[in-house]
Amino acid sequence: MGQCATKFQVDAKKGLDFGFQAKLHDSDPKQELNLADSNPKTDTKTGLVAESNIERLVSHKYEDILKAADTPIDRSSKEKLFAQLHSGVYLNQKKQKYWIDKESGLNCFMLFSKGLSINWVDDERYWAWRVFEDPEEGKLEMAELLKVCWLEVNGSLDPAILSPKTMYEIVYIFKLYEAAYGWESPVTLKTRFIDGEEIRKLSLQPSFREQWIEVHVGDGEPDIKMRKSSLLTKPRGQWIELVAGEFYTDPAIKKHICFSLCGYEGGKWKSGLLMKGVVLRPKKRE
Repeated sequence: MGQCATKFQVDAKKGLDFGFQAKLHDSDPKQELNLADSNPKTDTKTGLVAESNIERLVSHKYEDILKAADTPIDRSSKEKLFAQLHSGVYLNQKKQKYWIDKESGLNCFMLFSKGLSINWVDDERYWAWRVFEDPEEGKLEMAELLKVCWLEVNGSLDPAILSPKTMYEIVYIFKLYEAAYGWESPVTLKTRFIDGEEIRKLSLQPSFREQWIEVHVGDGEPDIKMRKSSLLTKPRGQWIELVAGEFYTDPAIKKHICFSLCGYEGGKWKSGLLMKGVVLRPKKRE
């Protein structure tokens, strides 16, 4: 079918790239998030994180991020501004959503289907764009899988627009229909850090599949981290959250975080998946 060959190209218009820096470190599941010198306090009347704390955490980035906002931001008061940031702001024609977590005061991002790179998504034989009424997002266009034998859903983000010195997790959010089929083999989830210029050159063609292995350079981090997850036993008809990986935001190195959800083992045709998007959020303390 010629379907199993593609290139991982992340259009600059789909992602935010302010030329910031980040680095991947091994995660310690017992390590607590380094939020600030002290935990931000919440006003019990307004539900807002105290301005002095929240501004200290995000003011160095949120103004840049809001340049891509789809609608004007009400800046008539700090209360109105941060109320919008807590509820979420759509970016780049609703390809992304940015918000500040109320509890921690940390930046979060959602990359919707339109903000991801999905193999064959514009071929009506394999995928369809559907508009759904989502309880959280209102009308939202999502990618619905009709049938593919080679599944790839890729994304990229500059971690420096996230809060620094924080452990983040990357989570795919999707739904499997009751009639979904072809999911006997597990899907593969991959994360890696890569220079911004290299993102456009990265190939995921089958002949280059050996690139997607855990390669160590010296004593540092592996170039790619992978894990497998079975969807066969996942519930049907409800949203599923699948963790692709986690990373630590260190402003020392200029890299982008790239992530993929792939299904190609066995060559079976797959159907019945509805992709909402990928969320990058601070990892909860365990």
